[in-house]
Amino acid sequence: MIKGTLWRMLITAFSLVLIFAFLLTWLSVGYRMRVEFADLVNRGDLEAARALALTLSSGRPEQWRKAPLSGMGMRPMMPGGHMAPRQRIVVTDAQGAIVFHTFPRLPREVEEIVRVRDGQDIIVDGEKEGEVFIGSMIGDELLPYQERFLKAVGMSLLFSALISMAAAIGMVVFITYRIVKPIGELNLAAKKIGEGDLSVRIPPGPGTAREFEELKMQFNQMAANLNRSEERQQQIIADVSHELRTPVALLKSRLELLSEGLYTADPVQLGRLMGDVERLSTLIEELRIVSRFERDHDRLNLEESDAVLLCSRAAERFRPAAKEKGVEILLRTELREGEGRLRADRGKIDRVFDNLLSNALRFAPEGSVVTLTAGRSGSGFDFSVKDEGPGPADEHTDRLFERFYRGEGEDGSSKGRGLGLAIARSIVTLHGGEIAFRESDSGAHIVFYLPA
Repeated sequence: MIKGTLWRMLITAFSLVLIFAFLLTWLSVGYRMRVEFADLVNRGDLEAARALALTLSSGRPEQWRKAPLSGMGMRPMMPGGHMAPRQRIVVTDAQGAIVFHTFPRLPREVEEIVRVRDGQDIIVDGEKEGEVFIGSMIGDELLPYQERFLKAVGMSLLFSALISMAAAIGMVVFITYRIVKPIGELNLAAKKIGEGDLSVRIPPGPGTAREFEELKMQFNQMAANLNRSEERQQQIIADVSHELRTPVALLKSRLELLSEGLYTADPVQLGRLMGDVERLSTLIEELRIVSRFERDHDRLNLEESDAVLLCSRAAERFRPAAKEKGVEILLRTELREGEGRLRADRGKIDRVFDNLLSNALRFAPEGSVVTLTAGRSGSGFDFSVKDEGPGPADEHTDRLFERFYRGEGEDGSSKGRGLGLAIARSIVTLHGGEIAFRESDSGAHIVFYLPA
């Protein structure tokens, strides 16, 4: 519908503009050509009159009737003393009487024109003996052969204008099609997306304008983002359903046993129920945090921070838990306080360190060391957390940062809910950084980069 309407509108508008432009050009050129041609004829007649007057000045007025006018490029004399009617010539004597003309029959209006207009003087022995009038000096109308010439030129101009206009309209149709076609493709693709088909893409077209190609790329990128968002939402629903099923089922079974009298509502059972509820609350809160980080790309409270202080505070927060487990937390950095300035959201970066260190302590064996490092890298800073635990199996390293993915360690262990690294990745990505797993001899080695 849009294509047809827009097609007709553009074709009609461009065609009307072209027709008007060509018509105006043809009329203006024709008018100007007629004016210039008349001026050329006037100057030519004046030059011919001067030449004829010079020739006639060698004789007397009584000889002018038999003057050899054919030498002036005119037709030879015809019977009766007249020339063939190719040019209008009138010769008068000193008194203004017409002594020669080339008209078959001298019109009265010519006699009037000769009396009131000035011709080319014929000078004999310094005296004016008469005048010569040729062509436009007698009247403004053109001769038949001159009219035929102008008409032929005008028809040639008209024919050329029509051909040019037809070619121009053809180009308009072609260009309009090239404009309307990608718009129609965009409209059709947008309609399909509106109907729920997020897999639709617009293929690139050869010869399409760069702006349309960029628009297609942006549209395809938008469709891909919408598709990924839809897939992510579906995955979230599936993941949440899977993660909530076990604790909810466990909580339900305990409550059923209580309601049937198989368990008594003593502090032990109530404590177990409270633990189940707290685990559910923690899981829901972590899900909310992941969703918020992935959705709110512009809600960072950036402020001046120090890389060394961020690391040292994180290490101090986890030293009591590490001591209780018999693990040492070691901070290594060549930076001094004040040398690691960067703009970051301190609360969110603290959460990254908390998630990485809690994971490291969860898998670190007693008597091992968890190493936290910080250093400058290009225009930003590299941070890393490394433990001496079993480390993830090779087949799981590519999926460590996926939500709810709990890869088994090399010893077959699997702990946690699979959200800590996903949250860390979301926060680092929000800051414009990168996070990755680095191969090491033992344990897990997580490295992330933050721009300054």
